Formats: sequence, structure tokens, C-alpha cells
Amino acid sequence: MQKSFTVTITSLFIFISFVFILIWQTIWRFTGDGDSMLHYFNLITSWKDPSQALLAWARPAYVALMVIPAHFGFETAKICSLVVTMFAVWQTVKLAEDLQIKNPAFAAVFFLYQPLVFAFAADTMTEIPMALAVVVFLRLWHRGSFKTAMLLLSFLPYFRPEGFFIIGVWCACILFIKGFLPLPLKQRLLYFLFLTPATLVILVLSILLTSDPLFYIHNWSWPLNTYEGVQGDFWHHFRYWPVYCGWVLFPFFILGLFSRANMRMIKPWLIFITVFLTHTILFWKGSFGALGLLRIMACIGPVSALVMLNGYNLLFSRITSRVTASGMFILLFLSSASAAVIIYIDDVNHHRFKLAVKAAEFMNEHALALNAPAFVCSDQIVQKETNNIDDKPIPRHTLSRPDERAMLAALPVGTIGSWDDQNGRFWYGIEISDLPGLGYEILADYEQKVPSHYFDRQLTKFEDPWKAPQRFVVIRKKE
Repeated sequence: MQKSFTVTITSLFIFISFVFILIWQTIWRFTGDGDSMLHYFNLITSWKDPSQALLAWARPAYVALMVIPAHFGFETAKICSLVVTMFAVWQTVKLAEDLQIKNPAFAAVFFLYQPLVFAFAADTMTEIPMALAVVVFLRLWHRGSFKTAMLLLSFLPYFRPEGFFIIGVWCACILFIKGFLPLPLKQRLLYFLFLTPATLVILVLSILLTSDPLFYIHNWSWPLNTYEGVQGDFWHHFRYWPVYCGWVLFPFFILGLFSRANMRMIKPWLIFITVFLTHTILFWKGSFGALGLLRIMACIGPVSALVMLNGYNLLFSRITSRVTASGMFILLFLSSASAAVIIYIDDVNHHRFKLAVKAAEFMNEHALALNAPAFVCSDQIVQKETNNIDDKPIPRHTLSRPDERAMLAALPVGTIGSWDDQNGRFWYGIEISDLPGLGYEILADYEQKVPSHYFDRQLTKFEDPWKAPQRFVVIRKKE
């Protein structure tokens, strides 16, 4: 496939996909992933209090990328996220070109229409920005820009914590694998100095914003053990990898495992294996908050896309005609996009926002928040959609049931808000049935059951609440 043809077909694909996903986001305004709105509100908070950007969960590099767009609203932040995704698509195609993989334009389809990449393409999540950082890092390294690549490598942990593991494995390879960095040992050791700028930046920011030079270390001290009962078997990610890839793209991934082109992908494979095995082992051992969530694998989506591309080339290696190649591209585009859309709609989590919006609309219709002394909710979609709460105290949640009970009990009479049976029940340990005992009356009650056929959500104890009928209630603190 000639370079001009690659540029043309990739550009058209990006434009069409950008418009399509933009329209899609007007229909499905929220993914339903709890972290999405939490990240958005953390961006808003970080604008007012920059020290919040240093919190472990905030991902400081992600905040630096998104804080200004988020300041102009949720929709602006989503458009910016979509632009980041399209840059990741383009860079994935360019990496395929760098590695001299045939039909590089097809990598665009294989990346963007992985079901969970599509789901987060225009959302305030950290996986896609991390994917962009990873693919740019790989391109820099492949092109011999080792100093710049090491500098970017130093910032990967501040996009997502998987970056710490990538740094460890990459440095070990530099030290012990001859030819990984084609320089004498002493010069290779000097390259480790390029890992220090990110640490120095965080150190300076910690001193300036918190007066605690070790704030980042203190805040990032994750517990060794994950939440009680949240643990899976070693084969969890292997078993559900077809679920991640989707039924259209998974066969290409399997075929790609047998391609000789993998020999040109040693370093991309190294990052893929590092992230995949890190989450496999942590979830298996129940360590460091690992929950076995497939969506995290979107951060190595570009590498998965290249493997799928190798599978496509293995299957259709004899196609040389531009017309035939264009036809195959369109067929793959339509089939993978259709599969991603169907899988998206089939995921019960993507329907949660409907009840959250109904709860907010009820409060807005009756102006319940106007004179309320405080506002509380278990799902930030409700917070986003509720009017007249900008000046209200909104308590921060913890992951402690006793602390949550104490917080809800201590809120003043007249406090208005919403609670649900998923985030509220699992993360905060408070069920809807507990609320009357804590002094709350239920003003409105919304429930829906959305059957899911593709995603089996009863994987672990963590997933159990997601199998229940979805329920949101509007609550008010009684005298």
C-alpha cells in the first residue's frame, strides 16, 4: 500500500469516525463507567485547587492534558478526548509504517473499533491518553530518538500507574539485553538520567502546592491487598480476551500471533506483555487495587491493533489492487464498527446514565436543591445534571462503610441528593435500604433491568452489584 494511499484512506477514516462518534456521544452522553465522571470532577477541582492534580488517582499528566478543556465544560472535555483518540489512531498507523507492516491504514480500524477503545473514544478516561503516550514512545525509540523517548517514558506513570512497570522492564532490558539500546554499558547507564525530569517536576509541584516534598509518595502508597473478595484466577484476562477484542477483531488477533512480522514488533510486544501480565498477576494475587477490568487493556490498544493487522496481512497477503484494498477496508470498517456499537449497547453499564438523569431531572423539576443546605450522591452523573448545587457543600466519599455511614448521618437536615444500588452499594457500602435508618426519606424511585448477553459481569464479587436491576433514588434528610 503506497504512502499516499495510506494517508488518504487514514484521513478519510479519521474524519468519518470523528463525526460518527461525535453524533454517537449526543445519544449516549455518558459511558456509565463510574471513573469517567470522577475524572471529570477531579479536573474541575484541580482547576480550583491544583494540589488535587497530584492525587494518585488523578493521574497528573492526564490532568495537565485535560484540565483546560474541562474548565469549559463536560462536552468540551469530551471533544478534546476525541481529538486525543484520533491522534492515537494516526500515530498507530504511523507506527505500523515505521515497522514496515503491510497495509498500515488498516491499523486505524483495528485500534479504534476495539469495543472498549470505541467506548472511551470521547470520554474523560485515562486509558486512551496513555495509549497515545505509549505509541509515541515506541515511535521515538524505533526512530533512534532515545533521549526523547526516555524523557517521555519518565512521564508514563503520571498518565497511568502501569507506567511504573513499563519503566522497570524497559530499564532491565537496557541493562541486560545487548543491542536493546545499541551503546556501550556506561553510556546506557547515563540514559537513566533522562528518567529524572518527571520525578523532579512532581517533587517541585509537591513542595509548591502541598508543602510536603513526599506528598506523591505518601498519597501513592497503595495497599498491598485489594478490596475484600476482589480476586480472580490467573487465566482471567486470557479467558476474557475475546470479549475485549470483540467477535469481529478477535480472529485477526489470533492469526496475528502466527505472523513473521512479529519479529519486527519485539518492543511493542514487550509493553503489551508487561501490562497484560502485570494486571493478570495483580488480580490473581488480589494486590494493589487490581480489579480485573478489561477496559484497562485499551491503554495497549495500539499494540493489539498491530497484532490484528499482522493477522489481516497473513489472511489477505495477495491483495494488491487499490480498489480491492479499499473495498476490504470499508468492509472491515463497517463490520468492526457495527460490532463495537452492538457490544456498547449490550453493556448494562452504558444504560445507567438514564436513571441518573431521571433522578437529576426530578430534583430540577421540583427545585429541590435550591434551598438545600448540602448535596450528596453516589454517582457523579447526577451531580453533573443537577442544577443549583454549585454553592452547596458536597462531601467526598471514602471506601469505608463506617465513614460513609457517619458522613451521611452527619449531613444537615434538608440535604438533598441521590443514591444508587451499584456505586453506593459496592464502593461506599451503603445500600438503598440503609438510607431510612440514616435519616433519609425517598422522594422518587427509578428502576430498570437491562439484560446483557455479551458481557458476563458476574466475574468476581466486585461485579455482583452490576448484575442487579439498576436503581436510583432521590433522597432528602429528614428532621
